[in-house]
Amino acid sequence: MLAIDDVDLADLALALEDHSDEHTWWLDAHSGEVRPHFGGGGEPDANADGTVAIDPLPVAVGYGDMEDFVAYVRDVQARDLLERAIVGRGAFRRFKDALGQFPELRRAWFAFHDARGERRAIEWLVEHELVGAPGAEQALADRADPEAGDLPGLLDAHGLARRVALDLRRVYRRRLRAVLLVGAWARGEAHPEAAVELVVVLDGFGDRWAEKRRMERTLWRHSVRNGAVVTALPVLLEEIPVLVRGALDEGVRAVEGRAPTIHDAPDPAIARRLELARRELDAARVLIDAQLCAGALSHAYRGALLAADAALVATGEHAATPSGTVAAFGQRLVVEDGVAPEHARALRRLYEDRHAVDHALVDAPPVEAREAIAAADAILAACAQWLATPRGTAAAAPVAPVQSA
Repeated sequence: MLAIDDVDLADLALALEDHSDEHTWWLDAHSGEVRPHFGGGGEPDANADGTVAIDPLPVAVGYGDMEDFVAYVRDVQARDLLERAIVGRGAFRRFKDALGQFPELRRAWFAFHDARGERRAIEWLVEHELVGAPGAEQALADRADPEAGDLPGLLDAHGLARRVALDLRRVYRRRLRAVLLVGAWARGEAHPEAAVELVVVLDGFGDRWAEKRRMERTLWRHSVRNGAVVTALPVLLEEIPVLVRGALDEGVRAVEGRAPTIHDAPDPAIARRLELARRELDAARVLIDAQLCAGALSHAYRGALLAADAALVATGEHAATPSGTVAAFGQRLVVEDGVAPEHARALRRLYEDRHAVDHALVDAPPVEAREAIAAADAILAACAQWLATPRGTAAAAPVAPVQSA
């Protein structure tokens, strides 16, 4: 039986990837030598000289390596180029050509690919009973995939989030319900310098700031190790409908536990939603007085959305995203229950305007911000009146004038 060191694992890995029709590969079971055999003289006789034929692995194995590597790439432009390179026939050649434009990524690919290839070589030796399993286990452990933080230009945000979640599990134990990756990394749209944003769902706590400070050491340690910024927002399960709603609209990946849905949360009282809506509108008025128009418009939108959500809860419906709430409000409250259609149009407009403002696509002129607050006030009044009136007889509250979009 061979020792791992008797075999040139790089040569064996190459043989396992070689699908050439010009030659075959064989391994000498006595010396561990890996050598090609070109046509013309007949192939070696395994029974006579102790050689073992090396059949190549499926092409999909190598393709999977490329897919996994591309998922680690932190630079958005490089990742987009590599993703397009591996689509369709000729993927391997295009992938290597694309890597040529990014020298650091090219070196990172070789480190990643070599580790994968040598692990497969060891597994092949074990499968053919050419090496002992105990020595192979250690050799496999020594050839783990390089940490993304050790490879230039790469950040495995999902792996980083999982490692943070494991540390937070040790901190919180049974109190930790889930850790969710949200934001740009969850959507696959991250800029190389984007923060790794987490939502940490806990069973209970009294002081959110105290919990943030409790997680700070863990977040700092992982931030430094990975050259990134890791943030975490602690939330209660009952806060999912309000605080995680925005994250659900953007995309969420659970890295620890199951991602809670709005339906998992104990339903906050309708009155609580209306109170939060009033607070949002109070904040909007303070901001408009300070001439902070974009912030005023955003808070007006959130107030209107909370009011609409309160009315939908009373109907037994619960949309999972802001866009779902806007659509359900128009269908369930306006079409079916007689709330004035102007409120549904105003809510849709607020949704659109807030999206544009929050992404810095447009400025918010004072007149637009004031009209947003007036429209949100009217939506809140209409929903409160509808909730206080027997179903089907609610009269619409007066509608604040809203200019046509």
